[in-house]
Amino acid sequence: MNQKILDGWTYHDTETERLVEELKSWATDLDSDDTLPFLKLAIHTMGEHQGQWQSLTELVETMSHHDQTYRHAVLAVCHFMNGNALSAQSNELNYMKSGDSLLAYLEIKLLMVRGLVFSGKYQQALNLYEDIFAIVPADSGQSDFLRQVAIICNTLANELMATPDRTESVKALMKASAHHSLMFWSQCGNWVNRERAFYLLSLVHLELGEDQKVVEFALEGLAVIEANGSEPIDEAFLQLVLGRAYLNKGLSSEFEQALEQADKLASQWQDESLVSWYQEERSRIQEDAVPA
Repeated sequence: MNQKILDGWTYHDTETERLVEELKSWATDLDSDDTLPFLKLAIHTMGEHQGQWQSLTELVETMSHHDQTYRHAVLAVCHFMNGNALSAQSNELNYMKSGDSLLAYLEIKLLMVRGLVFSGKYQQALNLYEDIFAIVPADSGQSDFLRQVAIICNTLANELMATPDRTESVKALMKASAHHSLMFWSQCGNWVNRERAFYLLSLVHLELGEDQKVVEFALEGLAVIEANGSEPIDEAFLQLVLGRAYLNKGLSSEFEQALEQADKLASQWQDESLVSWYQEERSRIQEDAVPA
């Protein structure tokens, strides 16, 4: 079953209806080790992608013989999205009893933010996000907590970049989640986590057309690498995003220099999939360089 769940992630966004039916059939064959990965795939596929919150509620409620912990988290989000505030709060409290109550609170609330984002309710998502971080400490002193927050924010920022509706609320969420990712990685992660957070920030601001910010964050990421060691893959992609910002700003000499440095690094790679990814990203930059 575990392999089926892992495989489901590979086609959850291309064969979603098929996977929904499979999830419904798999629910009766789960053992204790399968429950958590199953629920994470189910909430993302049935809830976030399909908006089938009521169907997901009914499915999860049939799983009463399974581990209750994360089940309460999923039900809290389902009831919230269905407008059942009391049921949502009840399951939320039950989940918070399971361990670190602050982390549990944060995890559920950010799942609710994701649900709102996928439902196109961007202003509500932004409001809830801001309420969450108004009470989350900037430094809890607990590395596990900080790491979980950093990962959640990183994932949210990446997903928001794929959102076609660029409302002001979406833009604000993109920036906030990317900045929080950097803030929390800077407290609990290593230098690689930090330079990758700068890369994420540069990508977010590139998507928003804020080229000077792109330059600033890309250079920060490159400076972190230079000060700490070698990370040629990350450096190459930072140079690409830096080059694109220079191109947008009309700085042709700086653009060519960044592209040359990126190409030099990429020329050493042997992994075909990595080279293909690099060439795909590079071709987008070159397309921008061709006058319309």
